[in-house]
Amino acid sequence: MLSNTQIYIVDFNDSFTFNIANVLFPYGYKLSVINYKNFFEDSFDEIINQKGIAIILGPGPGHPEQYTEYFSKINKIINNSHIYLMGICLGHQLISSQMGYQILSSVQPKHGEQVVISWEGESFGVQRYNSLAVVSRQLANEISLNNEVMILKYKNGQSYQFHPESIGTEKSAHFFKDLLSFLALL
Repeated sequence: MLSNTQIYIVDFNDSFTFNIANVLFPYGYKLSVINYKNFFEDSFDEIINQKGIAIILGPGPGHPEQYTEYFSKINKIINNSHIYLMGICLGHQLISSQMGYQILSSVQPKHGEQVVISWEGESFGVQRYNSLAVVSRQLANEISLNNEVMILKYKNGQSYQFHPESIGTEKSAHFFKDLLSFLALL
């Protein structure tokens, strides 16, 4: 069942997870939404050994420190150049924490509010649902808003401290283009 999947969406028990699947479904890739415990505890070795797949660590409740038992596996994904890795909200925080960023309480928590960011020469309204923030280190590979890292690009993916799949995010498909380009090159 899992061996034909091209995009794995890891569900941290969040209602937005299936919205992510709905954004990606029209592109024709085989999707699997898999609960985070099943992903990390039961299916990880089978999935991580595949080449040319995308894994999305989705949004969810809590602080990344509640998921420390999965940090070594997240690092394996980060360091696997055959896998495209995307993080959304909690997923962004999990990935960023493994890259040395701090996760702190947001100075401007937003729940269902749009903020404007500039990225790749354009301004976008993006929908935020967060109480936590990835704290900026002011590196060239990050897009920050008030010292909170909103977008982090890394060797084999990128992550977002907002919900690109939300109806409140303008040009939602734009935020999935690198993932789709990675899969199209296979």
